[in-house]
Amino acid sequence: MGPFCRSGPGRASPDGPRPGAQVVRRAAGGRRPGNSQGCVSPRQPEQDWRDRFDRVHRELDYAVLPITLHPDVSGRPQVLLMLERFVEYVAGHEGVSFCTLEDAADDFRRRFPFDSAERPADLR
Repeated sequence: MGPFCRSGPGRASPDGPRPGAQVVRRAAGGRRPGNSQGCVSPRQPEQDWRDRFDRVHRELDYAVLPITLHPDVSGRPQVLLMLERFVEYVAGHEGVSFCTLEDAADDFRRRFPFDSAERPADLR
């Protein structure tokens, strides 16, 4: 059984997939998939998160700022250092606490019950 291939514009070659060609094209500055930023320094998402936190902390009395990481990168040493820096930065601000998403959801529901018309501010 051979590889599944389709020919035509934007399709794999009729000779089969060429993963090496993709690597070379990307390494040479070719197009990346639309859902990827490529390799970025961990300082870039850290700065993005700090900026997001600063605005939320300045503008809102109550907010939840969830931080999630893809499992493929969460245990890398440079990412762990970035997380340490970010947590220290956030913890240095008055009125900040850390909790699980479950605790945040419970707190939100206590503050804004389903049968209440009151909802938190929207930053859009």
